[in-house]
Amino acid sequence: MKAAQVAEQDARAQISLAEAQLAQARAALEVARKRLRDCRIRAPVAGEIHKKFVNPGAYVEAPTALFSLVDNGKLELESPVSTADLAPVRAGQTVRFTVNSYPGVVFEGQVVEINPAVEAESRAARVRVRVDNRDARLKAGMFAEGEILTGVRQMAVVIPAAAVYREDRSAKTSSVFVIESGKAARRTVRIGRERDGTLEILDGLKTGDQLITEQSIELAEGVRVEAR
Repeated sequence: MKAAQVAEQDARAQISLAEAQLAQARAALEVARKRLRDCRIRAPVAGEIHKKFVNPGAYVEAPTALFSLVDNGKLELESPVSTADLAPVRAGQTVRFTVNSYPGVVFEGQVVEINPAVEAESRAARVRVRVDNRDARLKAGMFAEGEILTGVRQMAVVIPAAAVYREDRSAKTSSVFVIESGKAARRTVRIGRERDGTLEILDGLKTGDQLITEQSIELAEGVRVEAR
């Protein structure tokens, strides 16, 4: 009877030892799995590697940067807009722009954010534009030139930019010469939007005015001129 009890106690001790060893093995396995997971680098977003900052075998710690990723399928265009032109800009407006790599091709985007603060150095606010680039023609880092379509004015007065006398291209008021009774007459005009060598005139000219489109040092108030 005693021998049986001793055998039972020994068996129970062996079971307890085995269970402890199993728990230890499971803990070691979890540590090994964690180390394996830590060796795998998972990107937070989909994209292509743009830059590599470390070499294989290098020791790194958080928050060391390893790679720079670029997703050219979803690009954003950022551009400064001067305070003089900022008022009509709204989120959701269409943006048309060109890049030197594709002469004559017009791309489109949409305004998604207007920075709430103006930069002190440039007196301009940053505007973010989302660009659909599913065809992957555009690349991150390209420079673009374009315009924000803030609205359409019917029957707008548009004249050649060369006809306007202005020293400061950012000024919103300037002057032009028109022909009145065969003589040159200076008119003060208020300038709107500028596009492709033309200026929108908000005030100072009306349909039918005879505009002198060529600047000349001989041109002055009251000088007799003839329309060509």
